[in-house]
This record gives sequence, C-alpha cells and structure tokens, in this order.
Amino acid sequence: MSELLNLPENEVEDFLSTMVVKGAVEAKTDRLEGVVNFRKSQNPNDLLNEWSYNISELMSLVQKTTHLINKEEMVHKHMMAGGGGGSGAATTA
Repeated sequence: MSELLNLPENEVEDFLSTMVVKGAVEAKTDRLEGVVNFRKSQNPNDLLNEWSYNISELMSLVQKTTHLINKEEMVHKHMMAGGGGGSGAATTA
C-alpha cells in the first residue's frame, strides 16, 4: 500500500490502524509478510448458514453425479448382456 500511495510504510500503517479502530474499514495486517487483508467480517450465524447452503449444494451435485454414473453402468451392463451390440441377431434374421 505504501508503494501505491507513495508514502512511508509507518505512516500508512498508522493511518490504516486509525481507520480500523474507528471502524471505517475492516482489515487484518501481517507485519512479517507486509500484507494487509481487507475483509468484511460476517455474523457467525450467517457464515454457518452460507456454509450449510454450500454443503447442501455440493451434496446435491454428488447425488446427481452418482445417479448418472449408476445409470451409465446399468446401460453398459445391459449392452454387454445383449450379445455385444446385436451383430449376431442381424445375421440370423
């Protein structure tokens, strides 16, 4: 940030700290890495609801995929049990 603003690092850090304390922004700084992560914190209930919704969507996709795989396996078994594509039936008729 200090490079973008063309300001000394300590000045930017002080200003950012003041903004965080006042509640103007929500940020977490990693001084060792020199990184600032800006993020809006979520209510824990909202976070859990979002997580639950995402898990439900994932499970729905897994269920649909499993159904399609089972369907393909059944079709493949039926085709294999039918005489290898019906080539023998066509020559006898």
